[in-house]
Amino acid sequence: MTTISAVLLAYNEEARIESVLRSVSWCDEIVVLEKSSTDRTREIASRYARVITIPHTDWSALEYERLRDESTSEWVLTITCSGLVTPALADEVRRLISSPGFAYDIIEVPLRRFVLGFDGPRSPWYSAFDAAIARRNVLRYRADEVHGVISFASERRYRIEGCDGAYFYHLTHLDVDGMMERHVRYWRAEADLSAHRVSLSKAARAVAASVFQVVFRRRTWQLGWDGLALAFGWISYWMLRYVHIWEKKREKGADVYARIVRDVLAEWDRRKR
Repeated sequence: MTTISAVLLAYNEEARIESVLRSVSWCDEIVVLEKSSTDRTREIASRYARVITIPHTDWSALEYERLRDESTSEWVLTITCSGLVTPALADEVRRLISSPGFAYDIIEVPLRRFVLGFDGPRSPWYSAFDAAIARRNVLRYRADEVHGVISFASERRYRIEGCDGAYFYHLTHLDVDGMMERHVRYWRAEADLSAHRVSLSKAARAVAASVFQVVFRRRTWQLGWDGLALAFGWISYWMLRYVHIWEKKREKGADVYARIVRDVLAEWDRRKR
């Protein structure tokens, strides 16, 4: 029988991890890479999954490689703690991978991505499908990426369409505080991984592209005040990404301030002599 594993990373996710694990309980195996949480994440995850605890890091492609290597099934569903799989989607995936003539390596599933409670084509984060399921042997990972870390050693894709109720939910950024907390981790990781290869001009162009996304491509402003909030949230990510990359390439403020403090105190020491 063809089998499928669900894999995910988790850190301090006691509020969400049970729901996602229950929604993937139809999988033959669940593997959680738990990053030394300080809450009840490990305790809750252990009820549903095989849990592997590792030291906490902000970001590393090696974590995804570890998940792939720890899984034992032919197929792998990669999900986050903000994800949910509907029963209709589970049934369709099981039907597909169990079909003898199914010759594809990647399955694109219908995506419903909610950010701050909103989804749909006007959202800057909108995407209709997500390549969340793939054969284990085609999964690859980009070590210098934060978003789009997963890649595939195959072009044979199948897209699930026209299946009532089959959705892959991504319920991210419940509130603005949570969004900013995650963005800080993403910004830091982006600077650490890409400052050496991303020029400041390229980072600045990404900011301009984010403005184009909300004004022209998605026309987020058509959602009114809600759209303005979503647009600002989207653009601010790319703006602060630029700032973090800039800081990585330039002298840090802490170094400048330490030098000033040292010089001023040295002046006071000389005066006392």
